[in-house]
Parts: sequence; structure tokens; C-alpha cells
Amino acid sequence: MLIQYPLQVVLVDGQEDILEIMETFLEDDQDLKVTKFDSPLSAMEFIENNTVNIVITDIKMKEMAGDDLLRKILNLEKGVDVVVTSGKHNMTELMASFKAGAFAYISKPFTQNQLITVIDRAKKRVGHWNSTYQKIINSKKK
Repeated sequence: MLIQYPLQVVLVDGQEDILEIMETFLEDDQDLKVTKFDSPLSAMEFIENNTVNIVITDIKMKEMAGDDLLRKILNLEKGVDVVVTSGKHNMTELMASFKAGAFAYISKPFTQNQLITVIDRAKKRVGHWNSTYQKIINSKKK
């Protein structure tokens, strides 16, 4: 299935102020539709029932750890790029996130430029897969 724009980005963090900051950082990007959740359980339900391209999640949350959310999202096999964030600069946590399949990791506090850089990398990856899929479709039509 070809990717539809705007890309659906889901923000997950237990702190409402962090969600507001991330949303503000991304609001000018017309290629993105941002949906935010302070509950990883609610976010997971949304991800299961909607087309989502990118998820940005905190590692430390009350209802479910972000690394558990990461694994659950990747187990859906929907091609979602998951970016994890953390206010604790823990190398073990960072490596565990990448080992579990995280697309990227951002340490809090992060700047608008840092968040946009990661989102732009994810958008390029989505665009690459979209282009590859289109080539496969076109080759089968011949």
C-alpha cells in the first residue's frame, strides 16, 4: 500500500507539557498529522486501529514502559518507525532501545532542530519505501 500524506505521527509521553512542546515543534510541517497521547495504552489502541507512520515515545511512563510499547508496535509489523526519548542519559537504555528495533533515540531535553532532524530522517525512509513499493507495482503492470 502506498503511503498517504500527511504522515500520521503519534506522540506518547506521560507529561502533558512535553507533548505540547513536541506538537508545537512539529505544527508547521504540512507533511505531518500529529496525534498525542499521555497514555501508552490509548496510544497502542490508536496505532492498532489506524495507519501510523512514526511514533515518538518516552521510555519511562506509568501504565507501560516505552520499550514495551516499542516492542508491541513493532510486533504489529505495520512498518512504523519508533523514536524513543528519555530524560535519563543511560547508555544501557539506549542500546536496549536500538536492539529492540527503535529507529532513533533522542535525549531530553531536546531542541526543535533535533526533533525535526529525526522526523526528517523518518520521512526520507518512508519516502524511500514508498518509491520502492511504487517501482514494484509498476514492474508487475508491464
